[in-house]
Amino acid sequence: MYETILIPGDSPNWLEEMSKDREALWSAVEKREIRKDAQLARELDFGLLEELNDEQNIALFVSFVQRQFVDKGMVADITIHEPPKGGDEKNIHGHTLLTMREATPSGFGLKVRAWNDRSLIRDAREAWCREANRCLEQNGFEPRLDHRSYKERNIEKEPTRYQGPTYRRSKEQSKECDAPKGPIDVWQLLREAIAKESDGRDNKGIEHEK
Repeated sequence: MYETILIPGDSPNWLEEMSKDREALWSAVEKREIRKDAQLARELDFGLLEELNDEQNIALFVSFVQRQFVDKGMVADITIHEPPKGGDEKNIHGHTLLTMREATPSGFGLKVRAWNDRSLIRDAREAWCREANRCLEQNGFEPRLDHRSYKERNIEKEPTRYQGPTYRRSKEQSKECDAPKGPIDVWQLLREAIAKESDGRDNKGIEHEK
């Protein structure tokens, strides 16, 4: 398993220190809110490349999250898990929790509602396919990712979606939206990540970053 937290370059020193401790970071994010049901973050998942080794996938995903989200002012909590035992060995995913509030030189600022817009998800998907295909080419593989839907490509095939441990949606719900709506239980996500690490399913081959 691989974990790291990325923060914008102009973040204050105290936020840089908190980026070394996930629980401290999300406690600070939570304390910034007044409402108990406030949305603290949103979670995005991206399928990584089976053709690449662990180090290459890590470098690709971290640089993508940096450019696509952190450079815009978000704090990104990144986790990469290996497939669970007995599952599809090609099913490698990168997960990132992104703050709703912008990180500024003085701390967490206002919430940026536009970050919840579906267009951000579409733009991120397109950017991921573009960068991943470029990485495949650089490493001697044929580009194979396409951000367009089967319908847009005139392919008669039922689309599938990766569903993380927190969001188990029905097919009907999945067709209605590209990303989960409403508040995210950050602490539940952290508990699930810790549980995965402790049961030994995800710590093969990828070093945990201190």
